[in-house]
Amino acid sequence: MGVVAQSSERAGALMHIAEGVLSLPVLAGCAALSAGCLAMGVRRLDETRMPLAALLGAAFMVASTLHMPVGVGSVHLILNGLAGLLLGWAVFPLFFVALLLQAACSPLAALPYWVPIC
Repeated sequence: MGVVAQSSERAGALMHIAEGVLSLPVLAGCAALSAGCLAMGVRRLDETRMPLAALLGAAFMVASTLHMPVGVGSVHLILNGLAGLLLGWAVFPLFFVALLLQAACSPLAALPYWVPIC
């Protein structure tokens, strides 16, 4: 059973799900499944589809920064359906790299809610 994280304005603004909500077995299972999908995607990504993957990765980066208010929250485009249709399994390494770049470009988004900001 997971432990619910303490609420924080900063945590809610930066994460889709709060820390501590998912249990360790769920996290481990999802990590194993993600690693398997990533390995399958790397195997299926060939050089002829690399320019399309780069284009879709750039579109993903731009589209995910456009937030539209809906009710009390907001939504953003991620283009995973289009990328999945065009690339198949190769979409997994594409989004993996794009999410790593997003975390690197936005250092506050990668920090836990309890890390103090000066």
